[in-house]
Amino acid sequence: MREDSFLSRLVLWAVKKEILSMGGDQDNDYVLSKKNGDTFTVATPEALCLHFDGLNIQSLMSLREPYKLYLSYTQAMMGFKLFKPHPHHILIVGLGGGSLSKYCHKRFPKARTTTLEISEEVLALRQEFHIPDDGERFKVIKTDAAVYMPNQHEVADVLLLDGFTSDGLPDNLCSLQFYNDCYYALEEDGLLVANLHREDLRFNTQLNRISTVFDGNCLIGYAENCGNYIVIASKSARRLFDDVQIDIRRLVVKTKKNLSIPHFETFETFFRNDSFAE
Repeated sequence: MREDSFLSRLVLWAVKKEILSMGGDQDNDYVLSKKNGDTFTVATPEALCLHFDGLNIQSLMSLREPYKLYLSYTQAMMGFKLFKPHPHHILIVGLGGGSLSKYCHKRFPKARTTTLEISEEVLALRQEFHIPDDGERFKVIKTDAAVYMPNQHEVADVLLLDGFTSDGLPDNLCSLQFYNDCYYALEEDGLLVANLHREDLRFNTQLNRISTVFDGNCLIGYAENCGNYIVIASKSARRLFDDVQIDIRRLVVKTKKNLSIPHFETFETFFRNDSFAE
């Protein structure tokens, strides 16, 4: 693709900004290629990035540390570790560049990781992004999550939702019915972790739907330096609290794993303090 196009300049600007934030060299060469449809990759000597548009990086992989999480929203989604440090089956909606899937596979060696992805364009990049082959503990399924989920009953104890496309979050992946299907796919004490974007006009509606399905047992945290918020909802009757004990775990995760996990607050507190709340 021509690097003098407007879209190319937007993509390269976004990538350079992120590469610099991870200590990269601004003088490196950037190679932009276009795959089928709306999926772009940008390669540098240090990293490989996946784009669905010219402004937002969907996934960023360090070539030196392909399993490391760099984008803040992916680190924030690991907030479930504070509440459930030893999951046994992690179900993920949305593969992208495989950041969440690879990290979970590596960091939770006793857990199974199953990822659902509908896009053939994304699946075609599997080898480029060092995504493991299917095996006993790791599997990628080509499917529409909205069709797959209703057939699942108490199959996972952690469910990560990151099913964005070039048009944002599809309607069928943020409907009341879909969140209800996710609830029943979780085990009795399971956790739902949803990546949502604040600029989505449906943002408050999405929060209200999750709260309705999970009986208000929900927390929300801001992923720093981006417009993403991470929701954690529990199926358990035990209420979620981000208290001193969780703060200690957060510090340990920051120190040992170099993950920046935000403070999570209740929906009530969020809506009370959020100037955009309806």
